[in-house]
Amino acid sequence: MKKVTRIILWGAWYGSKNLGDQALLLSITDLLGEGIKDAEFVVITANPALVREYTKMDSSYSFIPLHIRKQFLAVIKAFSTADLFVFGGGVPFYDDLFHSIVMAAFISLSLIFKVSCVLWSVSSLRIRSSFSKLMIRYVLSWASVITCRDRHTYELFKECGACEDQLQIMADSAFTLRSNEQDATKELLARAGWNPRQVRSLVALTPRLLRTADGEAHTHYSPQTASESEKETDIFAGVLDWLWENGYQPIFVPMNTIAPDDDRIAFHKIITKAKFGKKAFSIDEEIFPRDAANVYRYCQAAFVARVHGAITAFLGECPMLMYAFDFKHKSIMEQMNLSDSIFEPDHNTPDEAIRMFSQILTRRMDLVARMKEENEVLREQARVPRDAALRLLQQK
Repeated sequence: MKKVTRIILWGAWYGSKNLGDQALLLSITDLLGEGIKDAEFVVITANPALVREYTKMDSSYSFIPLHIRKQFLAVIKAFSTADLFVFGGGVPFYDDLFHSIVMAAFISLSLIFKVSCVLWSVSSLRIRSSFSKLMIRYVLSWASVITCRDRHTYELFKECGACEDQLQIMADSAFTLRSNEQDATKELLARAGWNPRQVRSLVALTPRLLRTADGEAHTHYSPQTASESEKETDIFAGVLDWLWENGYQPIFVPMNTIAPDDDRIAFHKIITKAKFGKKAFSIDEEIFPRDAANVYRYCQAAFVARVHGAITAFLGECPMLMYAFDFKHKSIMEQMNLSDSIFEPDHNTPDEAIRMFSQILTRRMDLVARMKEENEVLREQARVPRDAALRLLQQK
């Protein structure tokens, strides 16, 4: 009887309808599955039903989603028979007491059952709590592999006791995400109003609803003020109007379609504010991770406010301007060698947003060529945590 290699994954919002988090789970398991004949992935999540639904549709591997609280005894049992524990690719480090305790509990289980731990291109929000830093120090003390995706997290890990020779900055796993065929994408765009014979070229807009401190927003980004949220609406509305006036067809492309993080709420605020808001197309439904790059592939350029909006636009060879309201947005653009396409709302004016976007459209072919050059470099970087994980499994 063949031995199943059991891998536990935790560290992103795998059970959400956030396209980016789903892309992380699918890409990490794709990478591991390439090197393991009989892999079984145990996913710790707050929404097992959703994880089961999209992995069954978009993956050929075996998944066992377990509820983080309701099935905690099953989680313990999974650690007792696991071969590897992966902190997978998201932003598992932020200031939250309960979250830090849960993280410490998982590391303790990993330690008790001697399950090797891999930090797979993780990221961190700004950490101010001494207790959170203590828990991060605990994680780092046990992890066999430590990779992160940005300089901010690298410096945080050093502050929390990791040695420089342990640390590596590596690309997000989603840079390796396999895409579906384009037929589904055409149907998706058609439902949004697109006709392949239309004269106007599509340009994607992917804003994000920026929320104030509400007990949940801090787990995703630094909470924004009401005026900062309004500024995003005004700037996206200005770009939408400029696009229409200059012969382009704006189309809204959501990364999340579930409240309180529903991008369509941001869309409606922008449409109301813009002079030509009613001229914009809108994808008013969930986009699945393997279709996202294909959506952007039909667009001349994109204005995005999400990390995985930028990554999937990159995969679709669609040059983008990043609305960088948090440092993680700057970091991902720097990783893609697109630092000159970062719009910082704290420093740049609305007129500069239009000027920068105009330059991206003018330089489109040069930017696509640059993205193609960077693509293979990032794909190779994204495989480094996988190779390290496979070596750990070979040592068992």
